Amino acid sequence: MLKEVTELVGKTGTLTQSITITGAFLGENGRVDVLVKDDHGNEFWVEHGPNVSLI
Repeated sequence: MLKEVTELVGKTGTLTQSITITGAFLGENGRVDVLVKDDHGNEFWVEHGPNVSLI
């Protein structure tokens, strides 16, 4: 049986993972959305901004 660890709920932090950009689109509002694939094989969209660092 699992027990919820409620003192962690709502905390914030930083997640660092390797990603590969597989697509990117510039919207009419000037926002760039980037499709990325992480090192675990998950693919998801993120907004390209100050929280996304590319090397």
